Amino acid sequence: MNNFENHSLAVLEDALARGWENTGSDGDGPGPDNDPETRLVDAIWRGLSRLDRV
Repeated sequence: MNNFENHSLAVLEDALARGWENTGSDGDGPGPDNDPETRLVDAIWRGLSRLDRV
């Protein structure tokens, strides 16, 4: 798992769905954790990590 390009779109969509609620951010207020791009990338990585362990 070097990058997102190693996975199909279906896998990335599933990873995003699984990882989004675990990003640790509520999306409100200022701060690096609430940046939409950072939250999106974190959600995908968290979701892919879960998929790789299953």
